Amino acid sequence: MNIPLISQLVDGLGFELLSWKDRYGKGTWVVCLPNDSFEPHEIWEASEDADFPMFLASEYLLSTTANWLPVVTGNTLLEAMNELESRLRNLDETELSHNSNWMIAVQGALAHFCHVRRKQALNNSTRGSFLKLPSDYLIVAKAYKGNMDIVWDNNI
Repeated sequence: MNIPLISQLVDGLGFELLSWKDRYGKGTWVVCLPNDSFEPHEIWEASEDADFPMFLASEYLLSTTANWLPVVTGNTLLEAMNELESRLRNLDETELSHNSNWMIAVQGALAHFCHVRRKQALNNSTRGSFLKLPSDYLIVAKAYKGNMDIVWDNNI
């Protein structure tokens, strides 16, 4: 398997690569995120949630418009790894570094994800208020860098 960009993130930048089989039949998840964050495990937990919260979380994370987020599923592990490598290939090489706009956008998107999940847990609510991720990660990076309220699009 040829995955030089995933290897660069894991070996060079200390990212964590997680994979698991989806219990709802979505196939195999592959997540590649900074090792100093807890989001990879929170994504796994969300994929195991009850039906409705899991559906909302999955819709957010696997959005077809956000093909820049390093969270994918595939029918097999190989297919998911190839999908992730393909997503990373679509980025400018300079984005695969610490403090890049892509890295900040990923952090912003996942901070929103974790915030919504915690809010749901506190309110004992199954209704989500995830924002729809834009196709351009620079929009999320700009909002997150500026400590602005994240208002990049409508709720899903």
